[in-house]
Amino acid sequence: MNIAEKIFNHHLHRQTRNCKAFPVWSNVKHVLVVFDSDEDERNTQIMQLVKELRHAGKNVEAWGYCDKKDVLNPTIAGVRILSRADLRWFERLRKELVDDLQKANYDLLIDLSLRGMLPTRYISLWANAQFKAGRRVGKEPYVYNFMIELPADKDAAYLFDQIVYYLNNIESNDR
Repeated sequence: MNIAEKIFNHHLHRQTRNCKAFPVWSNVKHVLVVFDSDEDERNTQIMQLVKELRHAGKNVEAWGYCDKKDVLNPTIAGVRILSRADLRWFERLRKELVDDLQKANYDLLIDLSLRGMLPTRYISLWANAQFKAGRRVGKEPYVYNFMIELPADKDAAYLFDQIVYYLNNIESNDR
C-alpha cells in the first residue's frame, strides 16, 4: 500500500456514514453517478445511462475522472470530468471540488468506476449522498452502503443494471 492509499484510508475511517434506510427506487430524486472517463472523453455508455436516469424522472449529475493531464470538455450537460489538473498531492481532489460535492445533497450515489482509482474513490467518499452503491473489489475498505461483486468480463452498464435491479427489488423494513 502506497502513501496515497494510506491517506485515503485515513480519510475513509474518519468519515461517518449517514445511511438511515435502504432507498426506495421510486422515491429517489437526486442521483450522483461516478465513473471512469474514456480517454477520448465521449463516455458513450455513461451518457446513455445518465439519459436513462433522466428519462426515469431522476435529477442526475455525473462526475468522472480521466487519468490525463487535462481534459478538453470538463463539463457538458451535468457531466463533469476531472483530470490530474483537478488533484492535489496524493491524488486528493482540490478543495473547491470537495466543497461542490458537499454542497449538493443526493439521495443516491452510484459508483460505476471499474478501475478503482483514488480520484473516483474520493468523489464517492466526499459526496453528500444518503445512500452509496458501487462495485466491491477484494477486501479494500469502501465507502458504500451497498456493493455488487462484478465478474471481470462485465462493464459499467452491467454494474448499473445490477444496482438498479436490487434497488427496485429489495424491500426493507427500515423505511
